[in-house]
Amino acid sequence: MLWNRHEIPNGIPRDLTYTSSPAYVQDMLAYQDNRLRYQQNAILGRSDGAGQLSALVALRALFPFFWGQNSRSDAYVLTSPDLHQTNIFVDDDWNIVGVIDFEFAAVQPQQMVSVPHGLSDKSIDELYGPALDEYQNLHDRFIDILE
Repeated sequence: MLWNRHEIPNGIPRDLTYTSSPAYVQDMLAYQDNRLRYQQNAILGRSDGAGQLSALVALRALFPFFWGQNSRSDAYVLTSPDLHQTNIFVDDDWNIVGVIDFEFAAVQPQQMVSVPHGLSDKSIDELYGPALDEYQNLHDRFIDILE
């Protein structure tokens, strides 16, 4: 896990199994607090610090809107933040036969799963105009296949 690599204390017992999404999200927010406190290069300058701290405040303010009382028994799913074309093996008929590179895979509440932005050959900051339209088509196809 990232906090082990950077020696960031997380306060989460190794044998803890989360039974609710809100508890998991609260611990991830607390981890971000500790990352800013203990990682030497966590903040690169005044504007970077203001942006990161503002994002944490916004996440805490929006928390109740995304994880309310009805999310106490949500399902958890295996996720891979590195799921892109080079990590997926297919056969001649384009059936998936293997997936590799689960280095940063995590089991997270299903609300935290999103469509990978790497569906196109554009980075996330290039998704505007025609590139955004292309991504939207790829996104819709991806969702249709999953359904």
